[in-house]
Amino acid sequence: AAAAAIAAEEGAAGPLAAGSAAPRSSLLSPQHHMQLNKLRQHFHKDVRKQLYSAADDRQFFDRIKTGLKTIEARLEEGRVALQHLELFLVNVACDDPGATIGSQLVLPLLQERLDAAALAYKAERAKAAEQEVIAMEAAAAEAAAAEEARRKQQVQKKKGRSRSDKERAAAGRAAQQAAEAEARATGEAQRLLQEAQQRQQRQQALLELRQQEEALMAQRRQQL
Repeated sequence: AAAAAIAAEEGAAGPLAAGSAAPRSSLLSPQHHMQLNKLRQHFHKDVRKQLYSAADDRQFFDRIKTGLKTIEARLEEGRVALQHLELFLVNVACDDPGATIGSQLVLPLLQERLDAAALAYKAERAKAAEQEVIAMEAAAAEAAAAEEARRKQQVQKKKGRSRSDKERAAAGRAAQQAAEAEARATGEAQRLLQEAQQRQQRQQALLELRQQEEALMAQRRQQL
């Protein structure tokens, strides 16, 4: 009867209900309105309670209760397992604390310090090498300047042979000044060379000291 009423309602609406934007209630007659209300009352009174009952509520309640019990049981098992794990960790830590601390804390810390010291030493050696190269370049420039002064002095000597006594005296003074400048340049070059040698000796001594420290740290690691 409900299906027949709905079909009659759709037939009465006709193609206008399918293609029009107006609401269906505005296209129904009063008789159809009464039939539609009767169908609604019948659905709420007889059909709806058959779709959902108190037994369904009870079943849902039982499922939720069972699920909560399962979750509580799993939580209790987890608490017990956690207690056992804590006791096991305490026993393992009490067997040999030094081994755990040494392998997990001391050795990584020592390795980190050694790496930092090695990087600092490499940076220091690079800086010292750069300074040594700069000193050698300065010494080479001074030697070239001294050679140029000596060449000019020789040229002046050749030209001074044909000059007068006064010019010869002036040339002699200039040669003496040039010789003194050359001597100063030579002494400065020797001093820079000695400093470079001393710096190299110090670097060699630092390298030997570093190797001794690394050997000592290796012995300590083996002892640990």
